[in-house]
Amino acid sequence: MYTGEPRRLRPDVLRLLAVCPASTLPRRTKRPDNALVRWKAVMEAITQWYVDGTPADVGRIEHDLFSALDPVQRELCSRAFRSWRRHVGPGGRAGFGVIGPSVARDDAYLTVAIQLSLAHDDESTEHFKVKLRNPTSEDERAIITVGGEPDADYVEVMLDPGQVDSLTIDPTRAAHLVDELFTIGRQEVDKNTYVGGFHCWRCDRVSLCRQYPPLGTGPPPSGTPSVVLGKGTLSHLAECPRRVAWKAVFQLGEGDGDLDEPATAALAMGTHFHAAMAVALLDEDPGGVMRSHARAMAGSEQSEFLGLWDVHRALQASEGFSVTRTELPIGCTAPAPTAAGTTAVTFLGIADAAGREPDDTPAIIEHRTTTRRDLPHLEQELYAVAGALAVKAERIAVHHHWLRAPAAEACTRRVFEKADIGQAVEALVNAAGEIAGWHREDATDAPWVAGDWCRFCPYEPLCSRHRD
Repeated sequence: MYTGEPRRLRPDVLRLLAVCPASTLPRRTKRPDNALVRWKAVMEAITQWYVDGTPADVGRIEHDLFSALDPVQRELCSRAFRSWRRHVGPGGRAGFGVIGPSVARDDAYLTVAIQLSLAHDDESTEHFKVKLRNPTSEDERAIITVGGEPDADYVEVMLDPGQVDSLTIDPTRAAHLVDELFTIGRQEVDKNTYVGGFHCWRCDRVSLCRQYPPLGTGPPPSGTPSVVLGKGTLSHLAECPRRVAWKAVFQLGEGDGDLDEPATAALAMGTHFHAAMAVALLDEDPGGVMRSHARAMAGSEQSEFLGLWDVHRALQASEGFSVTRTELPIGCTAPAPTAAGTTAVTFLGIADAAGREPDDTPAIIEHRTTTRRDLPHLEQELYAVAGALAVKAERIAVHHHWLRAPAAEACTRRVFEKADIGQAVEALVNAAGEIAGWHREDATDAPWVAGDWCRFCPYEPLCSRHRD
């Protein structure tokens, strides 16, 4: 009979394990934790507010708990604290150290952390999960639905933008998800199996992963400070370092308040087209796949969608490249010496397609469905270096296909020979050095640069208040 301590299964770890067994390997680097620091500071403020009897004047609480932070993060914490007081308020008797809902089976259990509870005069109880910005996962909602107290309300409070919502979901769906999690937890996996993808953003050993090979002599030692950023974030480095720092190092999300712009028709078309191409290019009947996707669209959009496909077909016919992979995770890790030691900076991207040119030169291909034809900063270099490392080549071509241009003008192709790849490595290492040189706990340290790009920056209002 089993008599040992039950194993706690974490839903986020299980989901990573399911797609990439290597994510559970022991070595880790130290990614920035500024979002966690802010969350802890806000939770301490909320706790102290209830302990002090929910006073109207919170100046002392904010001074005691937020003053050690830089002005930017101090403002964000004050705003989150204010959001709690506005949307939840003082009603009820506060309780802390709440035991979260759990579900146990055999030698394992799933549980969810609950930060505090409010007991009301009508004998009802609310249990709160406090989030700064990112919503509670569906897995955690399922555990709460299956394992929570039947007579209590479980509530999520997202302090930015200030949203209060029930945490429970459909019971049938919840039971299915809980079953899935326990099934994953019982599986035996080969931990030397590496699988790249969008899930890599959630993995704290990505800078050690062989999917994103080092540009030095080997992977960084376990415990090395690290920063991970995507090609889109990297593209802003030449414009405004602060924008890159606030995204990659300080985890400020994608904006200040409700600045996120609604999706445009062009963006929706591009998203649909890329999803269809990822399937079509590896199918025996690519044209059939694209026509099938087009039929699901409104009549006014079908000709535009198939027009983009026609430009791609013309390019493939004229250039003769073949496609062997789509949605290819690609990247590399650059060592960056600093006064405090080396920092590992990992650059990630998802290439639309990869394959070979007629002379067998490896090729990375990006499909662009916008009318703009600007090459993002260091994107060609990143694709060339990471692609060459992936296939161990000394020559590689990077294609950008502008599918709204005439076919004769629709391709920007750059071939990187061995010397060019070396220069691209140097450019990435220099960028890594700049990124690693920013103070990891002071959001005002990375320099800001004003320009036309500020009109499109989601951080502009916050940034403009902190430029002294």
